[in-house]
Amino acid sequence: VDSLLQSKKDILDADFRYWRSKGWLETERGHFDEATIAFENAVKLGPLDWQTKSEWALLKRKQNLENSQSEDLAISAQQG
Repeated sequence: VDSLLQSKKDILDADFRYWRSKGWLETERGHFDEATIAFENAVKLGPLDWQTKSEWALLKRKQNLENSQSEDLAISAQQG
């Protein structure tokens, strides 16, 4: 996944789906700071993308952040 994403990065950089995928990948690797940056970029590029918000909520739960942060994203994802 990583090599495919990196090989097309110049094309995909402006695509929210790239950033969502990168966020997922970094979450799986345990690189939570990088995942957060990726999800932030994804939401900026695709503010109505419920999948990104759902993945970001899962990341926040893994980080044991305040429930309100993850729950706000989860609710937003459901409304999407």
